Amino acid sequence: HREHVHNQVSHRVQVQDTDLAAANSGARFISEGQYIVPHEWVDGNGTQNNNVSHRRVQVNGPDACGSMEFIDLGGTFAESPAIDAWSGAAQTMIEPAPLLDGRGFLVHKVTPVGGLWRYEYALYNMNMDRSFGSLSIPLPAGAVVSNVGSHFPLNHAPEPHTENYSNTPWSVSTSGGAVTWSTSSFGTDPLANAVRWGSMYNFYFEANTPPTATDATVGLFKTGGTMVAATLAPGAGPVDCNNNTIEDRCDV
Repeated sequence: HREHVHNQVSHRVQVQDTDLAAANSGARFISEGQYIVPHEWVDGNGTQNNNVSHRRVQVNGPDACGSMEFIDLGGTFAESPAIDAWSGAAQTMIEPAPLLDGRGFLVHKVTPVGGLWRYEYALYNMNMDRSFGSLSIPLPAGAVVSNVGSHFPLNHAPEPHTENYSNTPWSVSTSGGAVTWSTSSFGTDPLANAVRWGSMYNFYFEANTPPTATDATVGLFKTGGTMVAATLAPGAGPVDCNNNTIEDRCDV
């Protein structure tokens, strides 16, 4: 590492203070490690997909000096990514080119909240070079969404002579019968804020209708194209042609 100056956190895992314990009372924290062995990809024997493990940690602090302490809680869950620790969530694997590229996962969970349903999704890229560039969740007639949002870890490579990936938030649209989040295309900006390997982005909204099984559409960043992934999304809502808030004879 020549021709640039290191600070205290250069080339290290970085987590924003707001994502740690002080701002998230009762949160569970999971650490993940991935071990890369080059010859596995040359052999193409599938063992490249068992390199990720996780363990639960307790986060203490910050202390008077601003330092945080991380304590292991139990042993390591070998060959299991951190997303496996999301209790009550379901996963769909996304593998566009088995043994030629890696795999990712679309993970979802739906929770009733005050007469609505909260839909939460995670796009986790374990080791897929193609990366993810968009996520589209279908919306049927009558489904009304609110509180639409997302959460991304920050890309950090501020030193000269490194690739400085963008941190521009994904755009979001609720038109065209879907909620769609997307970043810039690879052709427009190769350093756009895509879900690259070893990272995970979260997406969420609330809706007035309960979930139904359907397919989401996931965009592939580097190669273009899309893949479908089984998930849960809002079901059809009531038909209310005369706007009296109930589905009555007029609507039928």
